[in-house]
Amino acid sequence: GITLEAIVRTVFGIADPAEVGCWSDVVGGFVKTASASMLAMFLPFLRHDFGGVGPWARFQRVRRTYDAMVDAEAARRRALPESGPPAEDIMSLLLASRFEDGAAMSDSELRDQLVSILVAGNETTATVLTWALYWLGRHPAVVQHVRDEIGPLGDAFDPMALARLPYLEAVCHETLRLNPILPDVPRWLREPMALRGYDLPAGISVAAATVLVHYDPDVYPEPEAFRPERFLARPPTPFTFLAFGGGNRRCLGAAFALYELKVVIATLVMAYDFHPGPDVPVRLVRRNMTIGPAGGVPMRLTAR
Repeated sequence: GITLEAIVRTVFGIADPAEVGCWSDVVGGFVKTASASMLAMFLPFLRHDFGGVGPWARFQRVRRTYDAMVDAEAARRRALPESGPPAEDIMSLLLASRFEDGAAMSDSELRDQLVSILVAGNETTATVLTWALYWLGRHPAVVQHVRDEIGPLGDAFDPMALARLPYLEAVCHETLRLNPILPDVPRWLREPMALRGYDLPAGISVAAATVLVHYDPDVYPEPEAFRPERFLARPPTPFTFLAFGGGNRRCLGAAFALYELKVVIATLVMAYDFHPGPDVPVRLVRRNMTIGPAGGVPMRLTAR
């Protein structure tokens, strides 16, 4: 898919289509098998081979392939002579990074950091894009406003210029406000806490309900309406916009996710007209930790 290929290109700095396809297949398989074996990650007694046909066995096979590919790529890059400007892909940046004691990441630490970005960034961004198209298909005036903002950039617009377009960014924020991918923002209490008459002990999990914050009429008037302009007057704040979590544990890929959304939305808006499917209620379904539309969002695109 669009989001998976974009993430693979950005994380590994790969341009060759065949290489992108190979990595996308492995990462896509990792995401798929990890989703199928999610329950086993919380219930250790399910982590059995079952003759090689169980979800956990399939996940382990794909994980070994992923580990071997990352280890081989890391070894190749470490052996390269240090010449020319440093690469700016995420894997290269992680290889060059150092802990406070000057030590580099181990292969295991590198794999874990990369898989967090690859897995977390794929399904979440694809779901947000689906919701963005859902709202744009039902608000042609918003589509035209986006086109008017992008138009001065020319036909071959610089993707980096999109990051500076306020209305396009507002469309992304409003989509994330109405349809936050994560239903809550959980945290472990490191020390006891008193909250509204409740004494909460250390060691338990508490969570801020994203939807309750995003649909608070005192913060967002007409909270159920799709109105991107609300973010032009007042940018999102850490206490009123929780789409990417908050604090020190805020989503590592927030900036990249927004950038990717802007590029894809801008490309589609300038190339196609949107024709939404029947205006029927969308049934929500939970996929692992995220919430999205069951069966996608029916829509027809026609070239402009």
